[in-house]
Amino acid sequence: MIERIGLGIGACALLAGLAACGGGGSPDTAEGAYQGTTNAGYAFEAVVLDDGSIWGLYGIYSGSAIEVAGFIAGAGSSSLGKTYSAPTIEDYGPDPAVTGSLTAQFVAGQSFDGTITASDGTETFTGAAIPASEYDYSAPANIADIQGSWSLSANDGSAVALTIDAQGNLSGSSQGCSFTGTAAPRASGKNIFDTSVTYGGAPCSLPGQTVTGIGVYSAISGTSLHQFIVAVVDPTHTHGRGYFGSR
Repeated sequence: MIERIGLGIGACALLAGLAACGGGGSPDTAEGAYQGTTNAGYAFEAVVLDDGSIWGLYGIYSGSAIEVAGFIAGAGSSSLGKTYSAPTIEDYGPDPAVTGSLTAQFVAGQSFDGTITASDGTETFTGAAIPASEYDYSAPANIADIQGSWSLSANDGSAVALTIDAQGNLSGSSQGCSFTGTAAPRASGKNIFDTSVTYGGAPCSLPGQTVTGIGVYSAISGTSLHQFIVAVVDPTHTHGRGYFGSR
């Protein structure tokens, strides 16, 4: 059962999203992956996808791996090869989510700097491209990388046991809540897993509901470990769930 820590924009950094990393999309768009910090000192890792949507994880670093406190997601677009705008995003640190907006200036493959504004405050951020040696957004995602067993944490700190088979079917449990789902390499050929999770009945906090989102597999700098992060939201964009772990 995943109940997340409530973190509004004014209390914890919202993450923001990015231009191309290790390649990426068109130089006229913000597609790709970035990492950086906010004015409050929090870390973020985020991606802007081929459809313009943004997914951004925020939290603190433990060693070189990020411990996820929450995430943002929303639809956006690039213009004039330098401006990215997401008029409506949700912060899924709090539950239910808090709605806001994001604007940023970017140099494709180099920098992404901007502001997130919501009812509970404003946060600024600066980001740079993630080294391709850690995460190559342009490389196709590979199910073999994530296949097997994972011991994950939810962003409320609860333990999550997850297993993924060779076809990308997943199953798992957390605090008596069982779930199933799928993780599939993104059709665009980018290094993203399109992810769907369906929760069982009680005691799941979203009983019987299906949530969708993304999964990201990346190397942890300075180690032989890799991290797997999943962020999924419900169809109403009211509730989100985040999972992260390494092996």
